[in-house]
Amino acid sequence: MARPARFFGFLSVTVIAAGCQTTVPMESIRALPADAGWTLQISEADSSSVRLTDAALSGDTLLGRIHGRPAAIPLADVEAARRVVISPVRTATVAAGVGGAMLLLMLKHPWNDDQQGCAGVGRLGPNGELSSTC
Repeated sequence: MARPARFFGFLSVTVIAAGCQTTVPMESIRALPADAGWTLQISEADSSSVRLTDAALSGDTLLGRIHGRPAAIPLADVEAARRVVISPVRTATVAAGVGGAMLLLMLKHPWNDDQQGCAGVGRLGPNGELSSTC
């Protein structure tokens, strides 16, 4: 049962991490702290949108990373900026859903069936004899 538990543990962490973020509007991009390291969702004047990580303001330019590569966006090209933050409501909802699905799967899946799950496992019988069947 270690393999399925490990798999579902990894899957749940991945799903929860993906579902835990939301964006909130920023009042002014100029209020960005110099060393904040925030992740921003930037809407540009040409209707494109990019996610800028490790954002910092340098003069009239936003510096950061887009897909891990260094990037610079002039403030004149920024139409709107939203800060990416953790959403506690989404986190709780996704965690409850993933946890419930994992519990249901673990209770209903064949590896939890005593007839199939312990085949080949030795057990002590009532008189102390070793039995290889369930």
